[in-house]
Parts: sequence; structure tokens; C-alpha cells
Amino acid sequence: MAYVSVGQVENLEEAISGLQSAYDSMESACQAQIAAAEVKLAEAQQEADHSAQLFESALAAEMKAGQQLEQARALLYSSRVQLGLAVAALGGCIAVSPINGSDCSAQEAEVAADQSAVAEAESAVSVAEEVLEMAKDHRMQMEQRNEMARQCLDMATQLAETVQNECATRLANAAAHLETGKARLESAKAALNGYLEAKSSSSAENTISKSQTKNLPSNGPEDQAFDKQVQKRPEECGEKYYKETSFEKVGDDKRKSTSRPDGLSVNDTIKTYEEDKRPSEYSNDVMTTTYANDPIADQRIKAREEMKQGEISKDEAESKIYIAEHDDHYEKKGVVWDDPKEIKQNGQTEKLAFNVPEGIRPERTEAIIKQLEDDERNPVVTRKDGVVRISYDPKRIDAFIDATYPPKKEK
Repeated sequence: MAYVSVGQVENLEEAISGLQSAYDSMESACQAQIAAAEVKLAEAQQEADHSAQLFESALAAEMKAGQQLEQARALLYSSRVQLGLAVAALGGCIAVSPINGSDCSAQEAEVAADQSAVAEAESAVSVAEEVLEMAKDHRMQMEQRNEMARQCLDMATQLAETVQNECATRLANAAAHLETGKARLESAKAALNGYLEAKSSSSAENTISKSQTKNLPSNGPEDQAFDKQVQKRPEECGEKYYKETSFEKVGDDKRKSTSRPDGLSVNDTIKTYEEDKRPSEYSNDVMTTTYANDPIADQRIKAREEMKQGEISKDEAESKIYIAEHDDHYEKKGVVWDDPKEIKQNGQTEKLAFNVPEGIRPERTEAIIKQLEDDERNPVVTRKDGVVRISYDPKRIDAFIDATYPPKKEK
């Protein structure tokens, strides 16, 4: 079961709370957008209906004006025919008047009346034509308005559908993320509870083990047995072993030259720089406070703060410091120390390794292995004769070396 700290669970809870708040805000915003789009749609529908009614009325008015013009033209035609007949009758009367002495005043009066009727009919036709032209213009305006209202209605309908679809998609995605986060939180809680239960069940055994191994005497029987097994391993594996004192000193700073690995194992293809943690050292707590000229002060401070915040356990914090110390020793290669002179540089692969006592502070040992795995440094673990050996890839940082130990200028 993966280790999950209380701090990680709390961070997940805070993240889920933020996701929930974001989802609620998004839902409220979507509802407001949908409501606004629906209002616009209702307004567009109302305008479209009203414009359609106005167009129908204008079309009916144009048809009526056209009918009235036809009626006026028919009346003008009839008046003109009647005038023609009256003029013919007056001409006949005038023609026979010298013979029989007829009085043509009646015919003259009829012609005058028909002429007046024709004039009125012509005026009526002119008015009807003007009314028809006005009706046509009004109908064309209402037709254009009706078309624009329909286009606005189509756009409002499309907008409402788009808002609803986009809101539904966004809310569905947000809900999926929220559910995923809740599932991870529940999984993290279950892992944390399982870890706490397992740790509680083994607390008595761990207490006895720690009480028996803490404050072991330096160079006591435990340390001597450990040293014997560590130094025996290279010979069994066909490797040449060099002690710390075999390294070449670089520069003239004696204090810095002591910051080097505890030993070196060499074969034809691999050089492994060893870091030995004897039982007397490994049984005690790792120093998390800094000191003057501490080369890994930043790593100590960060590990200590993460432990205080509950983000990592004490064993995890100590594992980070152990790894940083070994990296610091290795990073000083070529700056304050170097390989023994007799070693031939054949392009061997370089590795780092921890040798720690098995059965003492096993939680810390597992934390070291896990940290190296998280850092992708490919740890290889072997357990034999009471020694846990952890071999892994180095992590050389040339910029760090140059900044910490700049080369001295020649006088």
C-alpha cells in the first residue's frame, strides 16, 4: 500500500473543496446565461410575430388599394362613354334645329354634367394610383421588417441552443473532474487509514526494536560485524575495494577533502562509490538542523519544513538528507578528491551505493528506496548477512560544484 501523509489528504480535501466551489459558480453562471438567452429568444419571437402581422396587414392594404384603383378606372371609362353619347345627342339636335326649330338646351346641359363626371372620375383614378403606390411602399417596408425579424429569431434560437449545449458540456466535464477528485480523496483516506492501522499494530514491536538498537556504542561489536560483512562483499563479487583513505586529495583544503565517499568498489565495467551507515550511526536520528558551511543546508531545511507541515514522515525526511549527503560527497569528485591513482580510467559506469544494517530503522531504509525510485535513479536492493545494499545511479550537478567550490585562480 502506498504511503499517504495527513498533509496530502488535507491538500486533496482543499482541492476538492475548490473544485466544488468552481462547479457551483459555473452552474450559477450557466443558469444566468441560459436565462438571458431565453429572454432574448422570447423577445425575438414576439417581434417576429408582430412583424408578420404587420406584413399581412400591409399586403391586405395593397390588395384593397389595387381593387379601388380598378373601380376608379372602370368608373372613368363609364363616364367617358356616357359623355360620348351626350355629345352625339347634342350634335343630332343641332343638326335638325334649323328645320324644326328644336331646343337643344337639355342636350347641352347633359353634356356639361357628363363632362363634370369625367373630370371627377379622372381625379379619383389619380388619387387611387397614389394610394396604391403608398400601399406598395408600406408593404415592401413591412416585408423587409418581417424578414429581419425572422433572421433575428433564427439567431436567437441558435444562441439559446449553443448556450445550453456548451453549459451542459462544461458542467459535465466539471462534474467528471469533481467525481474523479472525490474518488482519489476516498482512496487516499483509505490508504492513510490502512497505513495508520498497520503502523499501530506494529508499534509495540517497533518500540522494542528501537529501544534495543538506539544509542549503540561506536565501533562496538555491532559496528565491527557490519564492517566485516561490508568489506567481504566486494571480494565475493570479484571486485577490488578501496577504503576512504585511498582517494586522492585535490586542492589544499583538508576540511573539504574529508567530504568523500566511505569507499570504492571497482570491476571491469562499474565503479561504485560506497556510503556505509554503521549500526551505531544508523540507529540514531539524522540531524535536520543546519550548521556553519553546511553544504546541504537547503535540503535539510526543506526536509524539515515538509516534515513539520505533515507532508512527509520523519523517515522520509531523513532519507532525503542521507541521499543529499551522498550526492554532495560524490559531487566533490575532481574538486576536493579523486579516484586512487592506480585505478585505470576505462570509461566504467559510475554508481552510488548505501550499505545499511538490516533490522535497524527499517522504515528509513524503505523510505530511502522509495525516494530513489521516485527520483528515477534505478535503485537495486540486495539483502545479505545483515546488510542491506542499495545501488543506484548518480546525480551529478556540475553547476552546483562550480558555484560551491569555484576553481582558484593562479597567482
